[in-house]
Amino acid sequence: MSRRLPLWACVAEAYAFVPKAWAGAWGVLVLATVLAVWPIWAAVWVLKTDARWIVSPPMVALWALLLTLASLAAEGALFRLGVTRSLAEARALGLGVGGLQLGRPELRLVAAGLLVLLFLLIVGAAAFVVLAVVTGVAQADPLGGGTGWKAWVARGVEIAAALTFAGLLVKLSLHQPATIARRKVVSLDSLALAEGALLKLAAGLVATAPVLVLTVIEQALRRAGHSLGGTETFIVLNAWIAALCLIQAPLTAGFLSAAYRRLEYVPGEQGETRA
Repeated sequence: MSRRLPLWACVAEAYAFVPKAWAGAWGVLVLATVLAVWPIWAAVWVLKTDARWIVSPPMVALWALLLTLASLAAEGALFRLGVTRSLAEARALGLGVGGLQLGRPELRLVAAGLLVLLFLLIVGAAAFVVLAVVTGVAQADPLGGGTGWKAWVARGVEIAAALTFAGLLVKLSLHQPATIARRKVVSLDSLALAEGALLKLAAGLVATAPVLVLTVIEQALRRAGHSLGGTETFIVLNAWIAALCLIQAPLTAGFLSAAYRRLEYVPGEQGETRA
């Protein structure tokens, strides 16, 4: 079965998806943003009022729980909207008002995420053992020390391991839209979905990451010798987190959903995939 991923069509669709995401998931996106910036505001509040109860363990635990639930609800809402053609179809998959819902799809996302994490931990552990063996044989420091051809071999193995791990992360990112669309837990099956599309998926994720612009600007200012003051740092951090929640999350979900719809190959559901 021939499957192709039209990169720029998916990127364009991701940017066009943002208004749809705001229309269908506005509530959960705002909630996640407020919870995400809360530590910054809490820190300022503590410095000004010495109200240390704000950062007490119970408050931190409550914040972490609420942020986790809000993030999970946002993930479920965005991918419901991403894999469907309209708000009505997304609501048929359980989309709540403003994207505020927690149901079986969210539980499936948790299960799929844990399976993916377990797989990555196993791969990471295996890679660590291989690197340790190669580094020991080469008698080179894994962080860049050592000389001679053996050290270069060790560094080459390190780079290959890093690229392989990054490739797995990109391929496995399709488990989220697949889990929502197929209405079942999808984890390692996403590797087959992304077969032959790794470079395009990676390029698309970068092309739909405007939040990197803020990071680049901030780093450029630092390199130019401009030291951000307290107020400037406060503004930059809030802007970065807000952009991450309100723009970056919908863009990433939009791109992955667009890519999934074109790479889907389940017989009897969508048949031949679209080019």
